[in-house]
Amino acid sequence: DSFKALKVIEGLSDDDLNMLAEVLEPQDILDLANGNNIKRVALKLLKHPILSLKVAKALLS
Repeated sequence: DSFKALKVIEGLSDDDLNMLAEVLEPQDILDLANGNNIKRVALKLLKHPILSLKVAKALLS
């Protein structure tokens, strides 16, 4: 759900957002917010396990 993904991004701390900006490209952020190409974005997030865990936990709750 794109609304849920957007809420997850909005709920991240400044440090998490900075890390997200280092890991993902602008198109990845848009895809995550819109629910597109989630698998590709998830594979990039796996490079940073702590950040990916925070995002996954929020998306699954």
